[in-house]
Amino acid sequence: MQFLRRRVALEWYGLVHVGHLHDLTRVPSPYDPLHLPLSSSTVPKGGVIDVPCYEAQSFNGKTALLHATGALIPFDFATLTERDFDLVTGERGDEWTIQGVIAVDADWLVGVMEVTTSAPVPKTLGAEIDEVWYYITPMNTVPTVVAGQYVVLGLYR
Repeated sequence: MQFLRRRVALEWYGLVHVGHLHDLTRVPSPYDPLHLPLSSSTVPKGGVIDVPCYEAQSFNGKTALLHATGALIPFDFATLTERDFDLVTGERGDEWTIQGVIAVDADWLVGVMEVTTSAPVPKTLGAEIDEVWYYITPMNTVPTVVAGQYVVLGLYR
């Protein structure tokens, strides 16, 4: 399994040939700053990027444990309104700033958002990716379905 994750991650970025995988000691994450530097000062106002798709392995009512599916979907930053852009590039509560983007299944997201917002005290929706916790929220204030079934989320820390 570890070998397959390395292979998929590296093939996404065209970093090495499959024959060289045995030399690697860690799996690069799509959110590793060496591969996808995304911060409040580097979010583009336009342009299309391929966003990795993730799915939940588990959800405890507040945090989803997510893993990459290997699929990529295109996201056009031009779909962000001026308000969306201001929210994405600004500081969120507790001084959290954007670290990266992922795509998740729209139906799954609706379900978990209902769980987190229906509690007597609404909970912050989070995701754990590669043992790192992020606050997650749709990039568009009016969530837009991309590629027929995905919503693109910002990852904040």
